[in-house]
Amino acid sequence: MTQEIDYKETEFFSKLIVDYLENKAALKPFLAQFNALKNYRAQIDAKQFSDKKRQILVQSLQKQYKNIETDPKVSHNTALLLQPNTYTVTTGHQLSIVGNPLYFLYKIAGTITLCNELSKAYPNENFVPVFWLASEDHDFEEIASFKLFNQNYAWETTQTGAVGRMQLEELKSIFSEDFFKKLENETYFEKLKNVLKNVYLESQNLAEATQKFVNTLFGAYGIVVLNADEKALKTLFAPFITKDIQRQYVQPLVIQSTKKLQDLGYKPQVFPRPINFFYMKNNLRQRLVFEENTYSVLGTDIKFSEAEILEEINTNPQNFSPNVVMRPLYQETILPNIAYIGGGGELAYWLQLKAVFDASDVAFPILVLRNSILFVSKNNAKKQAKLGITATNIFKTTEILQKEYLQSQPEETNFEAEKQHFMAIFEQIKLKIKDVEASLLGFAEGEQVRILKQIDGIEAKLKKSQKQKYETELSQILALKQSLFPDGNLQERTDNFLPYYLSEGDGFIATLVENCNPLHTKFKIITKE
Repeated sequence: MTQEIDYKETEFFSKLIVDYLENKAALKPFLAQFNALKNYRAQIDAKQFSDKKRQILVQSLQKQYKNIETDPKVSHNTALLLQPNTYTVTTGHQLSIVGNPLYFLYKIAGTITLCNELSKAYPNENFVPVFWLASEDHDFEEIASFKLFNQNYAWETTQTGAVGRMQLEELKSIFSEDFFKKLENETYFEKLKNVLKNVYLESQNLAEATQKFVNTLFGAYGIVVLNADEKALKTLFAPFITKDIQRQYVQPLVIQSTKKLQDLGYKPQVFPRPINFFYMKNNLRQRLVFEENTYSVLGTDIKFSEAEILEEINTNPQNFSPNVVMRPLYQETILPNIAYIGGGGELAYWLQLKAVFDASDVAFPILVLRNSILFVSKNNAKKQAKLGITATNIFKTTEILQKEYLQSQPEETNFEAEKQHFMAIFEQIKLKIKDVEASLLGFAEGEQVRILKQIDGIEAKLKKSQKQKYETELSQILALKQSLFPDGNLQERTDNFLPYYLSEGDGFIATLVENCNPLHTKFKIITKE
């Protein structure tokens, strides 16, 4: 059973995202188009992408897929990118292990579905779903662990630099026979074992492993995985690398847009620097700074004069890695892209960047909020039914749900009606006192307050007694909330695909593709029956 709820009713999404979904006019200056099927015609017409770029893109993809077994649909979509009427819809994510967290997969499923919808609406164009590997990211701690059945697994390594280049030798200690032995009673154990072994124990680095991971789960749907850590692709971006490093034009534009968004009441997500690039080489990825007429790499002895750094960009563009501010521009420079699918935080920082795209003469894509889903197991659905909690009001706090449960029980613990009745009687008493001896009104009012406090005390004791009587049910509400919202977070931000795949196999992937359609702007609750 599938139900839907407005995003704003979940209270997990920012004002910015709620306003974006409602197409608030105040956000229009920060966008190309709002996400509506009819708006993609203008976006297609606005996207300019040369044959030369298409050739370099396809050559890079073919090189990256050379040793990876792919579905024919992936090869077909890659070849389609050579055609001038082919456009991409892109999503991306950090290279987290085992698709952690769960929305990693929601992004991909939504990208596939949006391409299918666009193909129906615009049959004269081709639309290819692309997953962008965040292979140059160096926030290793954010991706190095995952949980399965309440046990934490952490990748420990001394490697540094871009995570996509990291070797996977240490992962053998995680994906050991002991690990798999714990899962052998699960329905799709053998299938999952083969996936994980092929992905993490037979890949050269994390970028290749993540490419295999996405390809294994979604290759049949034609998803194309791109690792942009590639010299040929960086060469296409070299003019913008030079412009930002030499002229430092991005920071003032983003600051200006950020100020306008803040004036509208929205919080900034990213903060630009004078130079928005890292220098990346071997196990190094450190910020570039300009001080005392010299370009330096922080934390190292590497320095460049202006002539030297311009020559380095020209000769070795692969050594320059965009930060979060410049990465979107890099993506839109090397892809025939018309839409980007991301989470709330991602869309928030993309909104800060429209002016940069305008100044760079690169088309700004349509921004699309990824889908959100809450999966409710059969067991949890039974608990909800027993406790009288619907799929939609499960988003209320534990305290409110417990209070509502107690109020729904036959024993009435609310004395509000009786207190109102008492107050009405006492008002009549005070009127009589006023007529006979007005000086006694103060005493009477004091007695009124004292009696109300006594009633409140009785009510509190009765509620405490009722809570003790229903202690089991109240504990079940707490456990249900913790199961569906681990540590108070959305399920999709904490769970990963492992337990779902162990239970349903590729059927789980099919469920995601069926239910993730980013043209539908409702939060979904899927209850297993």
